[in-house]
Amino acid sequence: MSSPPPPPQLEIAENIETDRWRADISEELRDGDRRMDELTADVAAVKRQLEATSQATGRVEANTAEMLQVFQSWKGAMAALEILGKVARPLGYILGAFGAVVALWVALKTGWRGAP
Repeated sequence: MSSPPPPPQLEIAENIETDRWRADISEELRDGDRRMDELTADVAAVKRQLEATSQATGRVEANTAEMLQVFQSWKGAMAALEILGKVARPLGYILGAFGAVVALWVALKTGWRGAP
């Protein structure tokens, strides 16, 4: 009491369906492989660009460090000139007053009599 075997036409139809299913799956897998290859190529390109950008950033950093050193040295020079300017004004007043005293002394010593 076993069941009779299926007719050959049904077996052929099932095999055709199975073959179509396998072909569809194989095509999907090939599409997935192509997409994966594209993604791998894109990641490699991004890595190359990142490396180039990192090198450029390193060069900019080195150049900026040199400029920063120059600006810091100028900052120190400006601070020294500011101190010199603060000292120069009172010193100018003192030297002006000293010059006036010397001029008065010379005028008194030589007998200055005014304008002719």
